[in-house]
Amino acid sequence: MAAMSEAKKKANKKWNDANLKDRYDRIQLVVPRGQKDIIQEHAKKHGVSLSAYILTSVNEAMERDIQAIPKSPDVAIIEQSQTEDDEDLKLPWQE
Repeated sequence: MAAMSEAKKKANKKWNDANLKDRYDRIQLVVPRGQKDIIQEHAKKHGVSLSAYILTSVNEAMERDIQAIPKSPDVAIIEQSQTEDDEDLKLPWQE
């Protein structure tokens, strides 16, 4: 991969400064020394960034947790009454 020019770095920084703070939240993750490289390599093997891999993993774990919660009879009745058009009731990663 070719080195990024200073002009490109400056343009990227300008875009990041103008957009990232308004569109995204940041989370700092602390892992044991060496674990970052292991996770990063695994994400690379799957063709995604480290951030995308971690976000997907968290979303999948949350979905499993939600599915594992026993449902009360009231919830079962509500679910039966829903249709596929009820998009507003879905979690962001269910879309």
